[in-house]
Amino acid sequence: MFTSIISTFLSVTLSFTTLSSDIQSPTSTDQGLRRQPSVITETTNQGVKRSISAPYTPLQKEIFTYIPPRDGNPGEVIEELDSPNSPILEQNIYTTTTENTLENTTEDPLPDSHYANLLTDMDIDIESGSDFAPNTYSPDEDESEHCEMLVYRTIEALPDEHTEELEELNLFYSDTGRRGYGGYDKIFIRCTDQEDAELSGVLIHEMGHIVDLGVLEGSEDAGKSVFRDGSTSIYQNDPSVEFYQISWQNSYTRKTGSDDLDFVTGYAKTDPFEDFAESYSFYLLQGDSFREMSKYNSKIAEKYEFMKENVFDGVEYDLSDELPDLVFTRNYDSTILEYDLDKLFDLESA
Repeated sequence: MFTSIISTFLSVTLSFTTLSSDIQSPTSTDQGLRRQPSVITETTNQGVKRSISAPYTPLQKEIFTYIPPRDGNPGEVIEELDSPNSPILEQNIYTTTTENTLENTTEDPLPDSHYANLLTDMDIDIESGSDFAPNTYSPDEDESEHCEMLVYRTIEALPDEHTEELEELNLFYSDTGRRGYGGYDKIFIRCTDQEDAELSGVLIHEMGHIVDLGVLEGSEDAGKSVFRDGSTSIYQNDPSVEFYQISWQNSYTRKTGSDDLDFVTGYAKTDPFEDFAESYSFYLLQGDSFREMSKYNSKIAEKYEFMKENVFDGVEYDLSDELPDLVFTRNYDSTILEYDLDKLFDLESA
């Protein structure tokens, strides 16, 4: 949510409004990264409460033009507001207003620095901030080590064949912007304004894009399918095509008769690639709910079976302490649904 960044010097303009059942434009960008939405919040008597059930009223329409890197140029993101002349992408994007802290909610007795050191020892290029996702402040050692701990333990909880494809990881510190970007072999994660379980959930969503676009691959001799991620063709024998075809005619259009309940979340309705990444995250973090939803919806059942047989090698998960009522409703974003973070981290030694 990309073994080589697209070399053509193209500008991709994205405009965000309310969620629609018919998607008109792709969410991919020509540099191969998939955007993960921010979250709207509301203040209650108990403090800040995250609201994730669609539909929402956007706080503002945001327009981003991305110029990809080329010939040593690092690329740039140009942000505008409320431009009346840009094409519309039907998707909800919101701004998070929580504090700039990550609170340690795990029960592990080892210090964050232990895992931070292990992360640097992994065969992954670790960076912090870029022209694409800049740091807006310098974190102290405790904050950076805590983020690195969460990232390391989340990566270790995932199947090796998934994480082996990840080559570059950028952990950036900003009090605004999207929580994550990912695709092919690269992920950006914002280490600010996210609770521990949320940050791990965002990373898992982005790993879903890595699996979809980097691990599951087809071959050129099979010919191109009707699906494209930006300017990149998806070949007919790519296993992901079987998943896309459950609900999608092509990269932009849902199948005739498609229902909102055919998707695990509202965000999954954006396009086939977000459908895959949200289903990947949902399978791992909300396995019980996914199975319960499958009893009442044949498309959800097909997506569950695809994830089980083609992605997770038959392994099933139960990381939720409580089963939310999602049979006839859908939350907008899988990464904010509650699950047991310690159970996720227990998968490290499984």
